[in-house]
Amino acid sequence: MSKQHYFEARQYFLYAFIGFVTAVTVYQVSLAKMNAVVLIWMYPHSLSNFIWIKAITKKVAPHSGLFYCLNISSKNHSDNSP
Repeated sequence: MSKQHYFEARQYFLYAFIGFVTAVTVYQVSLAKMNAVVLIWMYPHSLSNFIWIKAITKKVAPHSGLFYCLNISSKNHSDNSP
């Protein structure tokens, strides 16, 4: 394999990797926004929906800011419960 082929292959691999990372990031962000919308709509209705959404977010995007916010909110709820 010549040097030119090697560089071309490396360049295509790099493009594919950047594309993959971008797609995953966009997917996680759109999912987080969708969960936030669902959360805002369902949150007043019942706490079980809140826990269910938190579980889905933990499974799909455990490192997202949304999961961190949900975690803190659920801790606040358990502290305030009689």
